[in-house]
Amino acid sequence: MYDIEKTYKPQSIAELLEALRETGTEGKIIAGGTDVVVKLREGALKAKALIDVSSLKDIQFVRESAGKVEIGAGTTFSDIEEHPLFEGRYRGLKEGAMEVGSPQIRNAGTMGGNICNASPAADIVPPLLALNAKAVIQSRQGLRLQTLEDFFLGKGKVDLDLGEFLYAVEFQQMTKNQGLGFQKLGPRKALAISKICTAVFIELDRDLIIRDIRIANGSLGPNSLREREVEDVLRGEKLTEELKEKARQKFKEVINHRLKGRSGVDFKEEAIRGVFKEALEKSITRALS
Repeated sequence: MYDIEKTYKPQSIAELLEALRETGTEGKIIAGGTDVVVKLREGALKAKALIDVSSLKDIQFVRESAGKVEIGAGTTFSDIEEHPLFEGRYRGLKEGAMEVGSPQIRNAGTMGGNICNASPAADIVPPLLALNAKAVIQSRQGLRLQTLEDFFLGKGKVDLDLGEFLYAVEFQQMTKNQGLGFQKLGPRKALAISKICTAVFIELDRDLIIRDIRIANGSLGPNSLREREVEDVLRGEKLTEELKEKARQKFKEVINHRLKGRSGVDFKEEAIRGVFKEALEKSITRALS
């Protein structure tokens, strides 16, 4: 079942980088193991060495500094769920974390592992895309930043070169006129793989003009993605019920075009209207609170 010949358990970034250097293409980072172990068991992933970063405190953090929020790649979903920062206008990120698997999975699974697994159904990714998050990538040469949107190269693929690892994600702190909402539709409440998960970031001015909006979806493409055509309908316009309906209709058209000819498209193009409506309303409420 497994062809693992060696394991590493680095206690520092330097030790992790050395392990990556030693193992090369045959090494695989494992944190909570909620994705990697399943892939190894099914034969979907081959590795001769595992690099266990579950005890690496250097990548387990949530911090605010210089107008930014940073979340370490080794931070668990339970850590995000329980952190006081992710209440109020940030609650959409907590809502995404709360939808990941069972409590046991959330206790073990990490944000970085979920991102690097690059599943189109990853619940934590749409809120991060809506926040315009960046991937902080580390190697022996130092750090580099990349938009999280460009970090995804397709289903199961991310832009990590040999010797690199995801250190953290970062995004701008939110202000009181901004809000983040998240809504998920799954086949059942417990342990549900997303059929659709939508996140909305909104910025409103005093006259309810939408100064900025970012919308991200999961399970509606090869990976989580931004919905710029829908954003363009809303950005710069006064928030009204008529505008909301116009955006919901545009969303339906976008999904119909993207998934045309695929099974379930009729269901998804209708379902997205309701999921988007709930995520949008949450973001508005938080921006106005």
